[in-house]
Amino acid sequence: MSKVERQQRYSVEEYLAFEDNQESRHEGVGGVVYELPGASVVHSTIKDNVLDAFRRHLRASALRVYSTAMKLRVGDAFYYPDIVISAHGNPGARYLVEPLVIAEIASVCSEQRDMLEKAVAYRGLPSVREYAIVFDREMRVVVFRRRLDGWEEEVYGRNEVVRFESIGLALPVHVIYGEAPVMDA
Repeated sequence: MSKVERQQRYSVEEYLAFEDNQESRHEGVGGVVYELPGASVVHSTIKDNVLDAFRRHLRASALRVYSTAMKLRVGDAFYYPDIVISAHGNPGARYLVEPLVIAEIASVCSEQRDMLEKAVAYRGLPSVREYAIVFDREMRVVVFRRRLDGWEEEVYGRNEVVRFESIGLALPVHVIYGEAPVMDA
């Protein structure tokens, strides 16, 4: 992820104005703006598989599934999660603020940020019930799930079924990865 050079930090308003005029996507964290890289074939395949499963499952519900084109605001930071499930919002909204489920597809380049910075930021949102990280180089999914006394972490492997309790979905790991050419597949 490359940083956009500028002498001073971006305010929220400056970031939003900047981002509205860009062809590529940029996250804004701590006043610093970062350009997001393109996705690999594996990343895109996994994201599409999860999106399809979520959309089919939630088709008749009041929830909506968003992909990487929709920003998420966390305080004064803005992220582009790979997948977000949220209640139907304002059709003119520029970003989401109350997600229920967030999923990131972690690559070698993003894994540390997804597991640390984003895990802390996303779990700090009161509306978030589950945060999933799907790894693109091995069949492994980590789900952080909110409980009354804090957060629990569950790790799922190749022959297991990932439970998304907040939306009542059990999703086999092999469906998440589908035809993605993952190293341990």
